[in-house]
Amino acid sequence: MFDHIVGNEPIKSYFSKAVHSNTLPTALLITGIQGVGKTLFAHALASYLLQTDKPVSDPVNSCTFDAGQKTMNLRDQTLETHPDFHPLKPESKSGLHSIESLRNLIDEVYSSSYLNFGKVFIIYDAHRMQTAAANAILKTLEEPNPDTTLILISSDANAILPTIRSRCALIALKPIREDLIAAHLSTMGHDPKWAKISLGSIGHAIKLATQPSFEQAIFDLLNNRPIYPKLLAALEKIEALVETEDPLEKNRNVERLFSAFLIWHRDQYALQFGGKPYFPENKLASFPLLSLEKIIVLVDQARMNFQRNIKLFSCLEQLFT
Repeated sequence: MFDHIVGNEPIKSYFSKAVHSNTLPTALLITGIQGVGKTLFAHALASYLLQTDKPVSDPVNSCTFDAGQKTMNLRDQTLETHPDFHPLKPESKSGLHSIESLRNLIDEVYSSSYLNFGKVFIIYDAHRMQTAAANAILKTLEEPNPDTTLILISSDANAILPTIRSRCALIALKPIREDLIAAHLSTMGHDPKWAKISLGSIGHAIKLATQPSFEQAIFDLLNNRPIYPKLLAALEKIEALVETEDPLEKNRNVERLFSAFLIWHRDQYALQFGGKPYFPENKLASFPLLSLEKIIVLVDQARMNFQRNIKLFSCLEQLFT
């Protein structure tokens, strides 16, 4: 069920035992840093519960169901096309879960399953639920349909209302060991060096290896320190670089920018004390630097401002000025 996922073996064992003993909680909150495998775990679990990844020889998977005018064979189903799989992502414009979308989810929870295997709902970036929206699903989390599994995914569990957290079984994924990430990168044909700066995120390591443009854009600004008008123009280009129609992907792109800002400053202190920078293109700055403690505070503030829907341009401007 989880063979394709790297790391977090205790969580794999827990899920495997829970589904086979029919003791899986109906409401789960999967937390962990970006790129650690939260979505992979949620999708693998959903696929198993909905029987979309069973081998063809499995008698359940070989059945054909006649639902009204539709006939559907489970052998041909994938998770994305399964009628009982209900993903809920933040809305693209606001980047938040609206109360309307949560109410629609609630209505769907208590309707009948299409294929009689129950339903699985996944709420991505659950920390981006509006307060009213979060309050709307409290009763559903307390008294769910017995054949329904609700999976909330979040990289910032502290931003979720305590009343929501208390109604879910918390599944906390740990950062992945560097050696496991390095080995996985090697099997993909990538340089394993990226594991060292992945901070335990295999997703981040893969993007570092395949899409270095995000980090390079930040490094160029920090290395060159352009005058204010040119800085603003560069920040506009960076803002455009992260834009995507998928709000989840945009959030991940923004987090990469913040991480790159931290990495550059870490490299500066390594160079000052005779160490090696993670990125060789980062040269020792000729201007005074803030302490790493202050840099971390600034990045945390910029991250919080972005989550409060302040424009990314403004968040970056505060970091660079």
